[in-house]
Amino acid sequence: MIAALALLAMAGAYPQAQTVSAPATVRPAVVRVRRPLLAPALLQDIDPSLQQSTVCAAHMELLMEKLSARHEEPDASFMMVQEYWQDRLPDPDSKDAVSDEAFSRIKDSLNAGAEHDAQQYLAGLQECVMAAARGGALD
Repeated sequence: MIAALALLAMAGAYPQAQTVSAPATVRPAVVRVRRPLLAPALLQDIDPSLQQSTVCAAHMELLMEKLSARHEEPDASFMMVQEYWQDRLPDPDSKDAVSDEAFSRIKDSLNAGAEHDAQQYLAGLQECVMAAARGGALD
């Protein structure tokens, strides 16, 4: 399921709005606010400019681990998205690097989120894939 969602997202499958005549009574739009995927404390030690890259790199690494556990080979597009996010992180030996411990905690939290709220986890993964695609990862 994760692979299918990611493939759809990377293929550019966007839902299209359909024109429908308005009903006699128009109800106000419902705004759903998702709770944060990660606890803010997990990201507090990470430079704000690196937070999205770190979370998305962790998402992609976790996805690769899940595919490997199922003995599935990742599609080239998965590899391109993973590389896109890895390239946005500082060199692991630099002073600005995200610590292995922090990265591991984020990945563990994402994995727990996948088990407890799969829909929210998939939405977060899709956001990472879409952002990478918009950024040129699949060019």
